Amino acid sequence: MLLEPFRIDFLLIPKFSMMALVSAMEPLRVANRVLAWNCYSWRFVSQNGEAVVASNDMSQNCVAIPDPEDLSEAVFVNASYDPDRVIMPQTLAWLRRSDRHGKMLGAMDTGAFFLAAAGLLEDKNATVHWEAIPWFNAKFPRTNFVPQIFVYEGRRMVCAGGTSSLDMSLALIREHHGEEISTEVASQLISPGIRENSERQNFGPLKGLSYVPPQLHEACILIDENLSAPLPGEEIAEAVELSRRSLEGLFKKHLGVSMSKYSLQKRLTEARRLIRGSDLKIEDIAHNCGFASAAHFTRAYRKQFFVVPSGERE
Repeated sequence: MLLEPFRIDFLLIPKFSMMALVSAMEPLRVANRVLAWNCYSWRFVSQNGEAVVASNDMSQNCVAIPDPEDLSEAVFVNASYDPDRVIMPQTLAWLRRSDRHGKMLGAMDTGAFFLAAAGLLEDKNATVHWEAIPWFNAKFPRTNFVPQIFVYEGRRMVCAGGTSSLDMSLALIREHHGEEISTEVASQLISPGIRENSERQNFGPLKGLSYVPPQLHEACILIDENLSAPLPGEEIAEAVELSRRSLEGLFKKHLGVSMSKYSLQKRLTEARRLIRGSDLKIEDIAHNCGFASAAHFTRAYRKQFFVVPSGERE
């Protein structure tokens, strides 16, 4: 049972996810109401002390990074698009200082980029939004990515963003106040309960389709999870308990392409996103999107997008 107020600093990064922030914050507000005392408080912090604009163009006033004597019990970094382009050295120093003082460190969406850049996720489990997985893995190979909606281990609490922030906060409330209180908070929010951290992210490869067989959905997830080292088609078929021929039939029927073509398109699409939105070298992008050589990558990229990778970046 939490007996002292628990204060959280939400570090907001430009283009942060408002959905992730509200989903994390509202369970804390409701917990205060259910328990009839302000057991949780929070403030919004930015790297320069100025207001920060979210990805939905809403602006949130913030305070500057606090002095050492004013550290909160936890820091949660909320980032979204292009996180590594706006990281400031003083922010990483603040995160490391908070860690040395035994504070909880958390992240939402792509906030894990900040914790990893500060060296605080080495040899630890972490997660990010599924769109950023190849980028994150390429930059931080010492961090063990897991495809879960959130990770809660020791003083680290990292979630994939969106509504998974709600599950993360509910798990924190359950840790502090027990199952009954966290369930009541979930009920107040019209939530069916806490999704456990072992639940996998929905990687969204088949969004927009009304129905696909579960074997096809699982195969697409396996492809998405292994963009940097594509699995052989036979191995994927075995994993979903179908013959290669039957699985190929599902790809053709529901997606209109072969399994290998689907994998190639996914890898090229991810490569294009990284070329446009990251500072990774093109050779590294090719490697981390499963291409054996830069020449093969360039040929495939030009065939798909009618421009070579270097021209795309320019």
